[in-house]
Amino acid sequence: MAKLSTQILGALQSLGLPQQTIDDFESQVKKFRSSGSKLTKADSGIVEPTPEAKLPTDPVETIETKTHSTSQQSFDNKLQHFEKMVLILVSVPSYNPNEVSFKVASLQTQLTNLIALNNAANTSYANVKAARIDRNTFFYAKQQGFWILLKMLKHILKVFTVHQVLNTEPQTTLSLLE
Repeated sequence: MAKLSTQILGALQSLGLPQQTIDDFESQVKKFRSSGSKLTKADSGIVEPTPEAKLPTDPVETIETKTHSTSQQSFDNKLQHFEKMVLILVSVPSYNPNEVSFKVASLQTQLTNLIALNNAANTSYANVKAARIDRNTFFYAKQQGFWILLKMLKHILKVFTVHQVLNTEPQTTLSLLE
């Protein structure tokens, strides 16, 4: 996509269009390629949390960092930049290249396909995230998680084993567990 956008930029520059149109398109290409100025984490105010702060305290909670990318390289951002490039090309009536892959209709089709694929990926990610939360709840819930129940069962089996060795009644010890 970066190569395609650079080639389209060259085609626009050869048409003799107003400099503002070329500058607008070029700024979108730079955002798409992330060739603008880059901030360091310190410059952008991002602070790395300590390892203890990264661990979730609740089993349902997931570890996520809330940072803003200065490079704008996420798929959603790239799609927005590509969409703005296509809109700029639509606004230029003299843009009619010979190459099929450079034509506005072809770029709009490609954009539509990319948006559909990105939406499908976002939906799949949401499903995976929900499944992970369900898994964590199943295994690590505070009162009825699988591991808690397993520990209780292990303790009960120890009680039965001790009572079998001592030939005593386990019911009195089980009532203490409840």
